Amino acid sequence: IFKVFGVYSFMSALAILTLNSVVSALTCIPLYGIATKTFGRSVGYIAAFALAFHPVSIYHVGHVWETSIFTFLATCLIAWLLNLPKAFNLRNAVLYGALIGIVTLVNPVIVAFCPFVALWLFTRAEVPTAQRIRLIATMSLAMILTIMPWLIRNYSTFDRFMLRSNFGLELRLGNSADAWSAIKARRMAPWNLGHPATSRNEFLRYASLGEVEYMNRAF
Repeated sequence: IFKVFGVYSFMSALAILTLNSVVSALTCIPLYGIATKTFGRSVGYIAAFALAFHPVSIYHVGHVWETSIFTFLATCLIAWLLNLPKAFNLRNAVLYGALIGIVTLVNPVIVAFCPFVALWLFTRAEVPTAQRIRLIATMSLAMILTIMPWLIRNYSTFDRFMLRSNFGLELRLGNSADAWSAIKARRMAPWNLGHPATSRNEFLRYASLGEVEYMNRAF
C-alpha cells in the first residue's frame, strides 16, 4: 500500500482503514458458519450480528495493525477446520497447510493453534489412520514451505531464522512483575514506557543499536 499510495500518505491511510473495514465485516461470515455448525442457525445469526456491532471490533478497524485481517483469517481457519474431517484429502491438506502458513506470516501466534489442529484431524478425520498421519504431515510441510521464503529472508537480513524479532521484548514487557503491578494500580503499562513504538528514548536506542542487537539486549 505504501508503494502504491505513498509512505504515511492520506491515501495510504484511507486504503488501510478501508481494508480493515472490509475484512472486519467479512469476519461475520465464517463466524456465522462456526456458530451455525456448532449451535444452529439462530445462534449463527446472533453471533454474526453481535460481532458486527461489538465495540471492540469497531474500535480495531481504526487502527493500522494486523488485528482485523488476522481475526478474519483465524476465524476462517476455524470455520474450515470444523468441516475438514469429512473432506480430509490431499488437496485440502495442502490448501489448509498453506492457509495456516499465510496466517502465520500475518501473526505467528497462530502457530500455537497447530498442535490442536493436528489432534482434531487425527481423532476425527474420516480416513484410515495411516492416511491421516500422511495427510497431517503433508499439511505441516505445506505450512513450512509457505513460511520458508520469509524465514530465508530473515536469515539473510538478520543472520538468524525467525518469524519476528520482537518476541523477547513483548514477552518481557507484557509478563513482567511491572506489567502486573501496573494493571492492578491502573497506571500506564510498562510497554508504554519501555517500548520503542511509544517511548522516544527507547526508539533512539533502537535506531542506534539496530533491530537485532536491541532485541538481544531488551530480552
